[in-house]
Amino acid sequence: MKSHNKGLQDLLLKLFLIVSLFFPAFYSIFDADYLAEYFVGPSAAYMILVLYLTCQLVRLRTMPEGKSFWIFLGIILLYNAVSFYYNAKYLHWYWEQINNTIAFFLLLFLLGYGVRIQEETEKLISFFIKAVTCSNILSLIYFAAGYTSFIICNNHPVFYRATDDIYYYEFRHYWLYSHKSDYSVMLLCFLAVCLCYRKEFKKKYGFWITMAVLGAALVTTHSWTGYVAGVILVAAAILDCMDMKKLLKSRRGKLAMSLAAASGALAGVIMLSQRDLSTIGDRLPIWRAVAGVLKERSQGLGLRFGEYPILTEKGFTVTNAHNVFLNQMLRFSVPAGIIFTVLILMIAGYCIYKSRTWLSLGLWVGLLLLFNMDYSLLNYEVAMVLLCAYFVCIFPRVSKKREAVGDEL
Repeated sequence: MKSHNKGLQDLLLKLFLIVSLFFPAFYSIFDADYLAEYFVGPSAAYMILVLYLTCQLVRLRTMPEGKSFWIFLGIILLYNAVSFYYNAKYLHWYWEQINNTIAFFLLLFLLGYGVRIQEETEKLISFFIKAVTCSNILSLIYFAAGYTSFIICNNHPVFYRATDDIYYYEFRHYWLYSHKSDYSVMLLCFLAVCLCYRKEFKKKYGFWITMAVLGAALVTTHSWTGYVAGVILVAAAILDCMDMKKLLKSRRGKLAMSLAAASGALAGVIMLSQRDLSTIGDRLPIWRAVAGVLKERSQGLGLRFGEYPILTEKGFTVTNAHNVFLNQMLRFSVPAGIIFTVLILMIAGYCIYKSRTWLSLGLWVGLLLLFNMDYSLLNYEVAMVLLCAYFVCIFPRVSKKREAVGDEL
């Protein structure tokens, strides 16, 4: 009976991954346009995740381990209390709070019970890497066919062609996500998992094929912030593999560092030709304008988000803050946004502290860079990001802990 239940949990989590990576099905109060993805209600992937967490908690029936579990639980409850207050009084949009909480509970469950489901997680990572590779091969084929985005909203599939992006002067590719920066976030997470578990590939060429697919997909996004984050991640992974003292002394090491510096300089020149870095790509005037709105509407915009015009000092108008954390404040109130920000930063700090690897640091530096430069994390994407962060930063130490204490757990 126990093995049957365990098989059900494995199936549910694999279904969550498949739906997230191949079938972005969700429901929204809006039709399939950019507002639909800002107001995602029930998500098929998250509904499966709720079933998975419920089955696991029923099966385990024991208290979770570690102080970190209770600290994060307290902050998640505070986030819900504040969000519920502002939703009930002003905003009347609960799904963001619900979906974010489901995602946070996934990480919470893994923090509390990760040691006890180690074998399940090891098998899942191999399945995850294969699914990610297949999904992004389809992404490249989709892009080559002249399409830029695909969603299924309210049971209605929508195929966006590259020519539909008439507002942009450059090519960009979203795949299953709402924006090129969202896709860049996901690709950064996928790359980090593959780099972390490169020894799990049975053949070396399998690893390099997967890296080539993910790298090519990152190029199609045309996100300069994503490019920088990807370089940081790969550099961090290389640092984990090298003895820095020997590297600095050897001729090959000096040559490699010189080539890396030259490549970085070339990329910088190309980026300067396409972006105005004096205003961080016009982010500074946007953020100042958003700060003014927050002073007037600290309770948040709620359902008006995405249609509320925000006039900047440079004369152009935007409808979002181009920043994940500012958008949380702009949408769901300053207090709720601050707690959300604190929660993400605490997760980042905890991951880096637990992992103590360059790869973990590189992942979170890249993610925070993307989070601060665009609206690159929507509620139905949070669970995947946190799952990848767990795979890269925390699970390797869980495995070591399991090996140290034997089978007593």
